[in-house]
Formats: sequence, C-alpha cells, structure tokens
Amino acid sequence: MATAIFFESNGGQTHGTYATQPEIRLAVAEPDMDIGNVEAVLDTLSNSCYFLSAEGTNYRFSLQPNLNKIISDRKAGVPGTEIAEWTRSAIITAFNASSALPMKFFPEKSGDIPDHTALTLAVLSPNHLRKDRETELLLESLIKEHGTSARTYKNALLFAVDDSEDAISAEARNAIAWTRIRDEEDQLHLDERQKKDVSGKIAKAEKDLREAVWRSYKHIAMLGRDNQIQWMDLGLIHSSSAKTIVDLYLSELLGKDIVSKSINPRLLVNNWPAFQEWSTRSVLDAVFASPRFPKLFTSDAIKDAICKGVSNGFFAYVSMSKEGEYDPIFSKTELQPQDIEISDDWFIVKEPLPPRDQEPDSIIISPGQISIKPGDTFAFRVELFDKQGKKLISDNVEWHATGGTIDQLGNFKAGQGEGSFAVTASVGTINGSASVIIVVGGTLQRVEVAPQDSAIGPGKVLSFSAQGYYEDGHVVPIRDILWSASGGSIDDKGIFTAGQEEGIFEIEARSGDIVDRSRVTIKKLKPHWEGEIPHQRWTQFYNRVLSKFATRKGLKLTVSVDIPDASEDEIEEMKLALRELSLQEDIEV
Repeated sequence: MATAIFFESNGGQTHGTYATQPEIRLAVAEPDMDIGNVEAVLDTLSNSCYFLSAEGTNYRFSLQPNLNKIISDRKAGVPGTEIAEWTRSAIITAFNASSALPMKFFPEKSGDIPDHTALTLAVLSPNHLRKDRETELLLESLIKEHGTSARTYKNALLFAVDDSEDAISAEARNAIAWTRIRDEEDQLHLDERQKKDVSGKIAKAEKDLREAVWRSYKHIAMLGRDNQIQWMDLGLIHSSSAKTIVDLYLSELLGKDIVSKSINPRLLVNNWPAFQEWSTRSVLDAVFASPRFPKLFTSDAIKDAICKGVSNGFFAYVSMSKEGEYDPIFSKTELQPQDIEISDDWFIVKEPLPPRDQEPDSIIISPGQISIKPGDTFAFRVELFDKQGKKLISDNVEWHATGGTIDQLGNFKAGQGEGSFAVTASVGTINGSASVIIVVGGTLQRVEVAPQDSAIGPGKVLSFSAQGYYEDGHVVPIRDILWSASGGSIDDKGIFTAGQEEGIFEIEARSGDIVDRSRVTIKKLKPHWEGEIPHQRWTQFYNRVLSKFATRKGLKLTVSVDIPDASEDEIEEMKLALRELSLQEDIEV
C-alpha cells in the first residue's frame, strides 16, 4: 500500500499529486481482501512514516519530513532534568486541584511533614514506587518519626504512592516535545494544517499527562490498626472517576470507614484510658495518634463527639480546681462545639460521676441576729458552702440553742427569760451561729425595708426583709408584714419576682399603720468589665467570674493578646491552636 501511494504521488509526470483513497483501493485490491482493512493500514502508515503527508483521504510521499519525524527527533533530545520537572509539576497540579486536605509533596525526610492534628496527604516522589522495598522503609520513617523525635499524630497521615516508573515521564516527554515544536514552528516551516495538528497534539499530550498521573497514583498508604503499613489499591482509575484525584481518595476511604468526618462518643468510652478524668487535649492527641480510631478531617469532630457524649449521658464535661473539685460540671445537657475547649484544664469523666466530698467548709445561719419576745417562734435558715463557695445540700444539720428550744428544721421557740442567747448549726466539725435577744419589747416606732435601692433584671428574683425599731431601742425582724409591690409580684416572705416591664417600681412593707417603701429598678443588667489579668489567675478568672455565664446566650468575651517575642514556629502553633478552637487564626506580626 505504501508502494502504491509512492508511485501514485511521485511517478512519471504526476510528481507532487496526492493518491486518493479510491485509487489506493484499486491498486491493492484482491478478490480475497477485506477492503475495510485499507483504512486501518492507512492510519498506521500516517502515524509511523516520516515523509508521508495525509490530508483527509488523500496521501502522498515527499521530501518534506512530516510531524512524525519531527516529534521523534524532539523526543530524543528532551533532557531528563526537564522531564523530571514536568513530571513533578503535573503531579502537583493534579493533586492541588482539590483543597479538601492539607498536602505535602515529595517528602524525603520525616521532618518534611508537620506533626499536627489535621489529616494530611503526603504525595511521594515518582522515584519511590509501590513495588520498592525502599518505599516501605521511607513510609515507616515518615509515619513513626518527626525529625529527631517520635511522631505523635501518626493517625493523621495518608500517602499517595506511584505505581509505574515510566508512565508519567513518558507522557511528560511527549508533551515537552510537542511544546517545543510549537515554539519552533516558524523555523520548521510548518504549514497551517501542520500548525493546527500541533495545537491538537499539545492538547492531547497534556490530557494524556494528566491521565497518567491518575493511573499511576492509584496506591494509598497509611498506618493500619495493627500499627503496620496498610495499602489500598484503587485499581484502574481515570479523571472521569471523580472531580479530583483527592476527592476519589476520600470517597474510597470514607466508604470503608478509614476516614471519617465524625467520631461516635461510644468509641471514646470503649477506648477509655486507665485514669478517671480524660483531658480534652489528651482525647485529641489519642484520636490523631492511635489507628484504633478513624482518621478525622479536623479536630472539630472531637468537639462534636464530646457534645454528643455529654448530651447522651456517656460522660460529663468538667473543669477541675486546684483542690481537685469538678467545677463547673456539664452533665446530660446540650452543648455546642464552640462551648468545648481543647486544653489540659478541661476533662471528660465517665458517667455516673464519682461522689463528691459533701463536707462543708462553712455554715451560715440567716439571719445572723434577731430580737424576739418571750414565747414567740422564729424559723432560721441555714446554708452550707464548699471551699469554692458552692452551695451544698445536707440532711445532717444538727441544731442547738440556748434561751429556748429549736427543732431539726431550725424552728426556734423563745423561753420566758430575757437576755442574749445563741443558736448553732453544725455538720461534723463545721459550725455556724446566730445570736438571739429575748426581750419583752415596747411600742413599734418604725419599719425599715432592706435593701432600699436595688436593680434587678426582668423575670429575676430578689429577697426583701423588714426590721422593726421599738421605743426601747431593740431592733427585731418583723415576720407579720403585709408586702405589696408594683412591677412584679411579692410573696408573704418578701420574695419579689420582677415582671418583664422595665422601669422604676416600689416595694411596700406594712405593719399595722406603719409603712416603709423601697425602690426597685427593673432593667436588663449588662455588666461590662475590662482589665489586665495576670497569667497566674487566668483559670481562676474563668472559674470564679465567667463559668456561671458560660452557657448564657449573648455572653461576649473579647481578648487582646500581645506577645513581646515569638518565633515563627510558635506563631504557627498559635494559628493551629486557634483553628482547633474554631477561632479566627489571623495573627498580626
């Protein structure tokens, strides 16, 4: 068939003419020939002959070399360094098409990959192939080491590994050669048809190079549950399998529960360490260090798991004081991820919580002093507090009194003798006391309400009391007071509940014809404080000032941090910590 084309296009006086496909068929046809093979042979000749020109279905041989000859020469002249550069660039471009994961390209030392709590994809160089023993040794070093120390977050690494030694470099060589031809098309005296062919060849070469990256990087390596390298072969993959090669990786890993966007709180319970309290920082470290857990995209999944675990009653979320007390405690309540702090100062504790020491640190009897007439009765109240000032509840309060009798509910009945006496309440070795003055008394002169001027938020509760001043100089709390109030409601014990309307209102206390009034302002109280806190008191500031408002809507805490001297590594650690706390990570330097 090549002979027929040659003589048809160059024979006799027909030099430079084309041999048409019908003419070629007529020249080579035989009775037993499958005429359809003619087109297949012509395509093969067009792709392999150096001096055969083809225009549609017309063919001719000439002294002008065609693109086959030119591309062959250019391929032979491409240096290995340029091929390696194009190969690496193609790999980086293919993987950088996705921003789903942080990536590190071509690590050669363990220090090239950061040791942090974020799932990272490391793309090995095409020099490290799946079949090579040296590749596994490199992976073991990258997984277990970080510079001169051991790697902590071994469960946060994925590796993409090349399968074929020559596939990508061969396509890179082809793409480079076609690009050079385009750059030299004027010197090569290419006609318009050839220039158009070169443009098409370049587009195809770039596509083939991209597909070669997909086909070659079909292996994923990671640390398996047995602490050995685990491999996943994705088989024959191509760019139509997913939007990006990283998306394909994640789809396969998510489907096999190797990678997850969340973690079941039961998994934390099942892998609980030997100690009672598990700090949230240690939880984070364990999940990103141990292959017993799924590989998580970000540390935010830990916060979600803690919220679900607290809500479902698997464990409580607590902080611990210097005395070893849990304060505050979030147990079987709804929390949001932004409520969770990843630090060494916050813990999760298995439910049910261990019993707390109920021994009070102080006992206060209210009121601390009364004046009462012989034979009258009065009900004392008692409050118990622990070392942190938190109220305790106890049924073991023992009451004692002089000058009268008192039952175990704190109800005191005065005797007939006048004088100063004492009432005591005790739990174990801790005591509280109040004084009692028993007098016959005289005529009531005036009533005084306390507090006189107060402010309260809508719907809040405030307690009022009334003292009676007698002509003989004694001051006695008055029990038989008729209370009334505007702006809310008040009961017969002086407990005022504010309404929703804001404004200035009155509390009235009446005993017979004697009246006293107090002013109460109802408004939303919005305390604002700013100041500098020494670093020794940061935790105390939170526990004693902010903790009671931690779950209240609208609480706003603005922090300004100025550090006199910090390294770039410390700044990067700050950014990572801020990111783990779901905070803005922009730091001015």
